[in-house]
Amino acid sequence: APVDLPHSLDVRDCVMSLTELRSGLVATLEATIEAPTVVEKSPPDNIYDRAVIVMGFRQEPVTFADWKVTTTVVAAVRRSPEHIDVLDRLVDPSEPTSIQAALAADHTLSGTCSSAAVLGVGDYEVSELGGVGYLTAAVTVEVLF
Repeated sequence: APVDLPHSLDVRDCVMSLTELRSGLVATLEATIEAPTVVEKSPPDNIYDRAVIVMGFRQEPVTFADWKVTTTVVAAVRRSPEHIDVLDRLVDPSEPTSIQAALAADHTLSGTCSSAAVLGVGDYEVSELGGVGYLTAAVTVEVLF
């Protein structure tokens, strides 16, 4: 007899859940990140000044019925001395307008998951986007369903 897989493992639901998860993550970040920083739903062609960018998702089973997703949220600012403070504030857990503060304020990402938390922040790196240099920091976020 066929075995019914748990609802959370249905591939069609996973795709829909990831779309909803991305929207929930963006909404949660937008509620906390201070303007003029822009929260991007996906990698943009260009960044005006500073941005927080939601990248792709990696899915891993936790148990037969549950799964977790990790994603990278990239904080990016123009590569200049005056913007390093902005990048520091975006990734500093003690800052009330940081990525960590946003996830602490709404760890369910607008009800799209059981919990979300920052696993770590990577080193600052120099990246280029549209021929413009940016300082970036990758923030790894774990999401449990």
